[in-house]
Amino acid sequence: MVTVLLFGSGLAAWYLLSGDADQGSVDEVAEEPVPLGEPTYHVMDPVFVVNLPPGGKARMLQVGLQVYTRAPEVGEVLKRHGPMLRHHLLDVLANQQADALYSRAGREALQAALQDELRNRLTAVGEDKAQIEALYFTQFVMQ
Repeated sequence: MVTVLLFGSGLAAWYLLSGDADQGSVDEVAEEPVPLGEPTYHVMDPVFVVNLPPGGKARMLQVGLQVYTRAPEVGEVLKRHGPMLRHHLLDVLANQQADALYSRAGREALQAALQDELRNRLTAVGEDKAQIEALYFTQFVMQ
């Protein structure tokens, strides 16, 4: 009896460690990568214009934004949720300190904050935030 158990255990271990047992199941579980589409830029019109908090050199900020993606459905998502997205992006822009935006690091931090806000808001309404690959300034004016 012990010999049969040892032989069966050894055979099972050999089968599992040889890799043949997992080969079929790995192929079934592995997902095929989703093919990326052509790069697309979606303009967020009109440009964003906000009053900046008092105390800085500039009092007004005007920013043009474009969203970079490779997913063709992102344009529809941005249109469908446009008013809500604009509202939250305007909030982020209006809370910026003008003095920080004069440096490249300050503008890059603002760009990252806007991209994070866009992704978070899309996630909150059940959209796929990973489809937003980048957010770019196409205009940046402070007065």
